[in-house]
Amino acid sequence: MLKGMRIPWQQQLLVAVFFCGAYLLVRHLSLVYFAHWMPQAGIWLGGVLLLPRRLWTALLLANVMALIPGAYACFGQYGWGGSLIHLIPISAFAMIVAWPLREHLPGAISGKYLLESVSAKHMVALLGCVFAFALLTAADGTWQYALTFLPGQNGPALIRLWAPRYVLGNYLGCLTVVPLALAVHEATRRADSWRSLLREMGHSRLLLEGVVLGLSCVGLLTAMGAGVAGDMWRQAARMALFLPVAWMAVRYGWQGAAVGGTAASIGIMLSMPAQYDPGIINAQNFMAIFLSVLLPLGAKINSLNEQEQKLATDHTQVRQAAQREIHQGELRLRRGMEMQGHANEYMQEGYDRLLERVRGVLPEKELHYFRTLLVLVRRFSSSVQESFLPAPWKWPRLGLLTALRAGAIADAMEEYGVTFDNHVSERVALLTPGAQWTLYRLACEAVAYTLMQSPATPCIRLQVRVAMVGPMRNIPWAMLTVVGEPEPPAAPPLLIALPKSSHLLLSRLGAMGLDLAGMRDRASLYQGRLRSNRRQQRVSVSLLDTPDIKPDSVYAEHKNRPTARAA
Repeated sequence: MLKGMRIPWQQQLLVAVFFCGAYLLVRHLSLVYFAHWMPQAGIWLGGVLLLPRRLWTALLLANVMALIPGAYACFGQYGWGGSLIHLIPISAFAMIVAWPLREHLPGAISGKYLLESVSAKHMVALLGCVFAFALLTAADGTWQYALTFLPGQNGPALIRLWAPRYVLGNYLGCLTVVPLALAVHEATRRADSWRSLLREMGHSRLLLEGVVLGLSCVGLLTAMGAGVAGDMWRQAARMALFLPVAWMAVRYGWQGAAVGGTAASIGIMLSMPAQYDPGIINAQNFMAIFLSVLLPLGAKINSLNEQEQKLATDHTQVRQAAQREIHQGELRLRRGMEMQGHANEYMQEGYDRLLERVRGVLPEKELHYFRTLLVLVRRFSSSVQESFLPAPWKWPRLGLLTALRAGAIADAMEEYGVTFDNHVSERVALLTPGAQWTLYRLACEAVAYTLMQSPATPCIRLQVRVAMVGPMRNIPWAMLTVVGEPEPPAAPPLLIALPKSSHLLLSRLGAMGLDLAGMRDRASLYQGRLRSNRRQQRVSVSLLDTPDIKPDSVYAEHKNRPTARAA
């Protein structure tokens, strides 16, 4: 609002009117209803922290204007001396205690905004500033109260009674207003416009839970504190107001402690049966100590949450970079296999021409040997090329589905006499290209691992299910399962003819021979998990095709419903 006013005197006038009106309203409520609670002191300290130094003059003017009616009322009884003492602006005390700590306090006083990274050190400095300001304000209030002593009254005893109450009332009043003002200022400063601010307020979990749960608990406990009979139960209800504050501080950091502390302080005062109830002072003491601990603790929690978010962001970026590198590696491998295929074609064409030229020179037996060798080389090169570059992937609509059902895995199993039973969901086409490559490679690795662990396995079952998860049901979640069955269902026993060397099997499947740890690392690039059961010869791998979602909620959602929304 102040940014829209280009004339300086308009800004000064707006600040003076706003703070003067706010102070008069809060001071009236405090003096009439809650004598132990002085949130009006927090208005001036909050203004000093949040306003730039060029507007401090307007703040002082607003403070003096707000005190003029009271000073005028004191003139007839106390004269010029009492009126001038009453005109001392406590906002000047806030400026005095805030200026030495300006580099460690959140807000505009430091010349830069520190609200984005309020640490525990900044919050401790703020508490020290609040306590020093409460001492100075209490000294001023005690001095003014001493002027009202009548002859015969025990002045020292009254000062010893009311000075601590002034300190406590000003300290808790500042803790009620200042942290909440900082939190509100942070939210408004981050918003680009009023519309975006309202939109963020509508989606703010802090505001929603603070209003619905925090204030509901505060309202209930306040009603209990004001309605139950007996001081013990009323005090117990007041102490229970600390629970929502602690819950919000742990959940949302210092902003939650600010919102909950303000609501709890109001709840304590609303439960006051009389204006000068001694039980209120005890509850205020506990609340002041409680907030003094929770605000730095909440700032520390925010700092730890920011570090965790930064680590999660870095981890996501690293995972995305690894995904892109693997995808690019697969593209380079595809390009290399294609070039190798062209080279094999040229070589075979030259070899055929050479055999045609030497047909009349070499005997028929040697020509048959060279032709057989050419056929074997052509078959081996085509099988290797197909294992590393599945030909069905050239078909846009079939792609991974055909590669898993009738690709290199099916050809290798047919060649080695192993029954291959597959059930692949058609939703695999919804996966991104990088996730499809990863799923295909994991399928090849899982089949190779199962056969290498149990070479006499007569049947391999491969199943791929894809479910749509997430808030909008638009995130593919794939589950690959490879099982080595001891006997094929409804099929006669076959002669198992696996190669003696595992290198030929790996090259035929296009696999690298990864163990469980290697496959788990490959699946972790897509926040996947791997489970294995050696006794049942079972390997299960899951993939979540998005880099920025927590997988635990997805796994928990589908733990008891493995076939939900799956094809």
